[in-house]
Amino acid sequence: MSAPNIQIDDLILYFESDKDGPVYRLIPEDVYKNERLRLDDLDEHAPNWQGSILSEVNPNTADEYYVANMSRLIDPSTPGFTHAPSGIEVDELDVAGPGAKDLIIIPYDDADHGYLITRDLYQNTLPPIAREDIPDVDFMATEEGVIVANIRKFEQTGICCYLLNLTGLRRPESKSPTRNAGKRASRSAKKASSKR
Repeated sequence: MSAPNIQIDDLILYFESDKDGPVYRLIPEDVYKNERLRLDDLDEHAPNWQGSILSEVNPNTADEYYVANMSRLIDPSTPGFTHAPSGIEVDELDVAGPGAKDLIIIPYDDADHGYLITRDLYQNTLPPIAREDIPDVDFMATEEGVIVANIRKFEQTGICCYLLNLTGLRRPESKSPTRNAGKRASRSAKKASSKR
């Protein structure tokens, strides 16, 4: 598997897949801002999204889905940056409304519109990303328990994008590798303070 071209404003999604456990997928900006995926009435689907970066709608039910409100984050781009098209076609998708484990993305520069990324799209169509291709991002998600990150770099080298870690959300039935990340960090802090 060749490494995908991760660009500024793209989103790396970390989630529990149905068959492979925790995996990464790339959601390019031109996919999550595709007019074909735009929802007509954002408030109808996610009435409480305005004040949060990540919201769960109908949490812990069969109808649960997520809203990622990137409009709450600062502009991750560099002036003059041109985003190359990903080449991923979404024109044939049926967008009926959010279903179980779907994701609505509100872009940082368009707080009035949400775009529906279905679970089928992000799990089965979008490009996978190998852990070894994104070691810094993988460490943030699996070891530090970072849920949302706006990864900005003034020198445009390495990864510069968004991270959205759905495995880090608390679930009673979850066996996510990030579930105890906060406890590990807390234990490390206690050990460090006890050595002083």
